[in-house]
Amino acid sequence: MNLDKDGILIIKNVFNNCNYLDNINSKLYEFLEKKNNKYNRNDNCLHHIPVYDKHILDEILITIYNLDEVKKYFKSNFILHTCGGVINKPSKKSYTHNWHIDSNEKNNNNNTILNVLVPLCNFTLENGCTKIFPKKSDVYKNILLNKGDVLFFDSSLTHCTGNNTSNHHRNCLTITLVKIYIKPQFSYSLLFNKEEMEELDDDLKMLYDFKSQIPNNLKDFYGKKFITK
Repeated sequence: MNLDKDGILIIKNVFNNCNYLDNINSKLYEFLEKKNNKYNRNDNCLHHIPVYDKHILDEILITIYNLDEVKKYFKSNFILHTCGGVINKPSKKSYTHNWHIDSNEKNNNNNTILNVLVPLCNFTLENGCTKIFPKKSDVYKNILLNKGDVLFFDSSLTHCTGNNTSNHHRNCLTITLVKIYIKPQFSYSLLFNKEEMEELDDDLKMLYDFKSQIPNNLKDFYGKKFITK
């Protein structure tokens, strides 16, 4: 499968540091508990992970940003739109189990929005792998993945989380990338103070929409502070 023909791409073994992935996986539970307690929720979906830890996903985001396949898809600068996670528990359902799309630009060939899924364990039929209808197909695909693979798919494709009939949780990171002119779902750049932003990796500055801000004073306007090179 490829992005041009099917709207789906799997790149194998992108992340080989299992300890790093396991640490993220364990932190998801901590972050989810904080979110559910503070906002009186009981779902298994986590949103905007950098709010809880600004650097826990640095390696993952920088790696994805520099993949040739992603740059080829967008053909221009892109930023982070969303960055969350899903804990798919046995016999537990959330809104992600319903068939849905994340973008209504099905007839747009501009490649403006791309979903990225990073499995934190192996995805199997039993534990509820992601299901996606490829482009121009009325038959969905069960997306089987190994821990450390990365799944990319067009955000306009109909997809859902599979039912987990195993005895184990099936967890993943869910990331959405968009072209730089599209407003992100969260102002990630505001999580960093001036000193932190200056020390941030240039790729993360781009992803966290620092370079796509609108100047609010003439000094930044004439100094082209937010102009991408």
